[in-house]
Amino acid sequence: MISFLKKHKEHLPALALVAGLVWDALTLGRPDQLYANMVLLAYLLIAGFCIVLLARREALNKEQKLFLPIVTQFSFGNLAGGLLVLYMGSATLSGNWPFLLILFGLLVGNEVARTRHAQVRFNVSVYYFLALLYFILLVPIVTRTIESWTFLLSLFASILFISGFLLVLRFTAKDILNKDKGVLAQSIFSIAVLFSAFFYLHIIPPVPLAARDIGIFHNVEKMNGNYVVSYEKREWYSFWKKSDTEAHIRTPGTLFCYSAVFAPTDINIPVYHVWEKFNESQKAWEELGRFNFPILGGRELGYRGYSEKTVTEGVWRCSVTTESGALLGRAVTEVAPGALRELITEVR
Repeated sequence: MISFLKKHKEHLPALALVAGLVWDALTLGRPDQLYANMVLLAYLLIAGFCIVLLARREALNKEQKLFLPIVTQFSFGNLAGGLLVLYMGSATLSGNWPFLLILFGLLVGNEVARTRHAQVRFNVSVYYFLALLYFILLVPIVTRTIESWTFLLSLFASILFISGFLLVLRFTAKDILNKDKGVLAQSIFSIAVLFSAFFYLHIIPPVPLAARDIGIFHNVEKMNGNYVVSYEKREWYSFWKKSDTEAHIRTPGTLFCYSAVFAPTDINIPVYHVWEKFNESQKAWEELGRFNFPILGGRELGYRGYSEKTVTEGVWRCSVTTESGALLGRAVTEVAPGALRELITEVR
């Protein structure tokens, strides 16, 4: 076993990274749980401690212990995996692709950063990347608000955190830090600027909010504390479709948009249902209705609400957004003439 590990030691950190991603994807739950936050914080601290040890051994020109890069990458993988699970709750591509980019960058960087100096620079850059994502998630939970200033506070907290970390590196591996401080400063600054742009362009979803359910329906009614939705029965091979992706109604007619949005306990903010129709002549979406209602955080399956809209023939979509326009989820349907199919009724 030992000989096998030594033979494949170059690939062990990457395997540890993937193992960490899979483990946290299976074990973490909602973002406001104490357990989830303690686990993420623990991995953040463990990864930082290992980076310091790696830099210290490099400064002393000692051979690196095999377990240090493995534990570092395993911690990176667990932290990235946990954040991936929590961010993916937005159920939008804009909420998912940044983490796919992180995973790809970690795996590729782990293979190409062969020299010891390059490895330290890479580890510190990734460390700040993940720390920033953690603070973007944590600060709204602590402050119970989701505003632009909340993101700025997250950014400030991450800079304070990495500054303290670099101060520790300065005392333990001064020569290494002096050689790399210019590159590290540029890397940290670039990451901070990049994520600021991502935030204000709504590429990053408004964590810790998460769309648990969204769909367009023929009818939505609130009955005895539950929501009863009705949608047309689909072909047998479309059994996974649980809303109206194609609606047969007399036009003009009425359709309903239902959503369930999760928010941490004690967060009370408005969300919006934005109804749009695709304009065939202009080849663009045209907003034709906007409805808002407050959501109250704490419910595991999300705070539920619905809107209704008079529609005509064509392609329509309902987007669930925050007040600033950040997308939480979206449902699309095609309103077409034809006989109404059998309706399925479900309780949500």
